Amino acid sequence: TNLPAGGYLVVFASGKDRRIAGARLHTSFALGSGGDYLGLYNADFPPQVAHEYAPRFPEQRNDISYGLDGAGQARYFAVQTPGGPNSTSTLTGVVAAVHFSVARGFFNQPFNVLLTVPTPGTVIRYTTDGSPPTETDGQVYSEPLVINGTTTLRAAAFGPDLLPSLVQTHTYVFINDTLNQPANPAGFPITTTWTIYGWPSDYGMDPAIVTDPLYAATIQNDLLSLPALSVVMRTDDVFGEANGIYTHPDDFTKEAACSVELINPDGSSGFQCDAGIQMHGGGSRTKTLKHPLRLAFKGMYGAAKLKYQFFPDSPVTEFDKIDLRSDYNNHWTHGWDATQRARGGLVRDAFCKDLQMAMGTLSSHSRYVHLYINGLYWG
Repeated sequence: TNLPAGGYLVVFASGKDRRIAGARLHTSFALGSGGDYLGLYNADFPPQVAHEYAPRFPEQRNDISYGLDGAGQARYFAVQTPGGPNSTSTLTGVVAAVHFSVARGFFNQPFNVLLTVPTPGTVIRYTTDGSPPTETDGQVYSEPLVINGTTTLRAAAFGPDLLPSLVQTHTYVFINDTLNQPANPAGFPITTTWTIYGWPSDYGMDPAIVTDPLYAATIQNDLLSLPALSVVMRTDDVFGEANGIYTHPDDFTKEAACSVELINPDGSSGFQCDAGIQMHGGGSRTKTLKHPLRLAFKGMYGAAKLKYQFFPDSPVTEFDKIDLRSDYNNHWTHGWDATQRARGGLVRDAFCKDLQMAMGTLSSHSRYVHLYINGLYWG
């Protein structure tokens, strides 16, 4: 194509490499939201740089553009104008990430958390109800926070003429809180819409298990025998009467934003990633109180892929999606067949997959975790 002087052209940096005259143009490369080199070169031989962002352009955000204003100064633009001149803007940079003095993990004694940010003139806001803090939502941080029970702490920082920092999330798990988790925890709605049978929602731990002499002496160690996967999100987005994915399990269109953390009991490195979450499965999504979930890693939420070796027996280190299976057949949550509940060992599917791989054929991989949703233990 030919671009006239003073003209405008939209080119998608998608990696799709589409160069058909008169159609939407796509580059053969894509750009990373964390920053990449980008240069515009002329037609000389060898080509000469007409303009470049070197060594890289800065961190990018969804629905925020970046470029030059009318005076040639680099700016972020809250109002995007593709195909036309950039709007005016005073956004000159991004607030640095909030630092937590204590990282996510398991605890049995109260402690203090200090929140700091190196960008001067900023205000830190935090939440403990799962919702992401915004410039108007959340409590203003002014002194160290006392953490004396299971807490999902989210924080972001805000400053004048700057884009806010990304929300940081750290889950602190107190096992004693898990063992005493009530059926009606504060802030969580009680409904009858989790299943098609109209059973009431139940968040509580089963006292027949946690107080049974067979388990009581070891159950704390049992809860520390597997990694914890902590999903943190707006409570209304997961359990809300009108908006919740869990209260509308048969709605295949519902997806919500969440933070997901893998927390290893031995203190080894796990991960935190922002993602989308939706319901998954067939009968298990509508007929039982314990639904399967699917994590979807997309650029609209955070990183476009989870980069982590999630399954120790697999060399794969990048994922688009991960299914959090609750199982249904041969499981104690089966909706109508009591004989299947009696066979609920939670090992049959994983065992058969492992056998299939051991015989040299393709199979999906499995890994057991303890799931938490907004600090509540989910099995």
